[in-house]
Amino acid sequence: MNDDDSSSDSPQPILAAFRSFLARYDASSMDDEWKRINGVFRTFWIQRIVGGGQGPLTSSDVEPIIRLLDSKGRGNTKGSQSVGQTHVAQGAWEKLLNILRTTLPLQMLLNDAMHERKPSRRESLIDQIYRVNEGSKNRLTGPKGTTVSALLAASNAMENLSVLSLSDRDKILKFLGVADSHNPIRSLQTSMGVKIVHSNEIILETAKKLGLTGSARTLSCFFYDEAVKPRWRGGAIVSTVLLPSGPISVTVPIGDEEEEEEEEEEDGEDLEGRPTRDGVVDLVATDGHGAELRESMRIQAKLARIGATMGFSIWLPPKDRSRVLQAWTPKPGQLMDALPLGYDKATMATIEEIDVLWMHDRTIVRAFEVEGTTAIYSGLLRMADLVALQPNILIKLHIVADLPRRDKVMREILRPVFSLLSGRKLRDLCTYISYEGVRQIDGLEHLHALRDIILETYEERAGGVGNSP
Repeated sequence: MNDDDSSSDSPQPILAAFRSFLARYDASSMDDEWKRINGVFRTFWIQRIVGGGQGPLTSSDVEPIIRLLDSKGRGNTKGSQSVGQTHVAQGAWEKLLNILRTTLPLQMLLNDAMHERKPSRRESLIDQIYRVNEGSKNRLTGPKGTTVSALLAASNAMENLSVLSLSDRDKILKFLGVADSHNPIRSLQTSMGVKIVHSNEIILETAKKLGLTGSARTLSCFFYDEAVKPRWRGGAIVSTVLLPSGPISVTVPIGDEEEEEEEEEEDGEDLEGRPTRDGVVDLVATDGHGAELRESMRIQAKLARIGATMGFSIWLPPKDRSRVLQAWTPKPGQLMDALPLGYDKATMATIEEIDVLWMHDRTIVRAFEVEGTTAIYSGLLRMADLVALQPNILIKLHIVADLPRRDKVMREILRPVFSLLSGRKLRDLCTYISYEGVRQIDGLEHLHALRDIILETYEERAGGVGNSP
């Protein structure tokens, strides 16, 4: 995407939505309540974590604090006040808080990060937390920064956003019109500390420039308001496409399936942090923070490596990058920070969410949807939307899934709804490749000397002729 090509709403509608939100949300009273809640958390932190007295923390000790940290904490109801939804289990929170009580380096680094006001210093402290905690399966450090962000907001929700997931912050930055070149989450060169701290600063600063005044907590609740969230998080982009048979509406599915997929992981990092208010390694690949990567992520990494080895530039969705890059280390210039395409808003939203793109100059050569835990239909919908939005686009499309799901892929590709795409059938444009096929391609000798046409040996067409190992 070009830096000036944003999917943001214009400032006037955003400001109007914010004013409508404030008419329903008592910002002053809620800020007072959150100052009280922050005080409760800080007292617990000083007396029971930093102080370390009274022995190990029991379930009864931590339950009130977990309720403040996590909307899914035991005992919370729909109207309960909590920082957000972290997808960290109750037992995992209890274990983590006890670890912090007895692990002095992590405890002191977090304590300093909570109190540090200088952004560059706080970034450095968070980077140190990630280094000290590397390899630990305690849910503190992960590629989306959810737990660290939750602890920061619990300490001071007036200055720290309750938008806990970097994935959601990335979408909000785009919604606010921040260029990719100024988005720290999109940059491969920025550390986790910079991503967490700088994204917080940019969102607050940009919101203020747009006239969205209020605390970080107020802004967080605005972003997750039911009338606002669909405009940045998913399901909000609708385009009218003129087909030979007449105009049709195409809704681009973005954002939601990430939650569906990641909630199935027990050890993976968490998806999002929505505030609540009243009103490639072949055997075992890890995400670098103790969580084993899903098989689909390892296949995604192999596809990226294959394409890069063949000389293509690679695009990965921002939400997947931190994990995929634990199994594939790109050389400089191989992984794109932004897509150099000039399509409209709806088309760009679709393209950016596709699992792997192989690019040559400014042209997409091949697009891959890797279907692991999500519904196969979701990947096909993205492919179909892309073709419907750009009928003349020339891209080779592939659905990649394990062999047990092959027949289901074939059935879905042959659905009648996918036969109405500007006179072309999806079955003629999209092929199936098995996980094993990807592994075999990745293991070929002299891969750098092969052309991408080699994929035709491993692909299979629905209802047609093709090969599949």
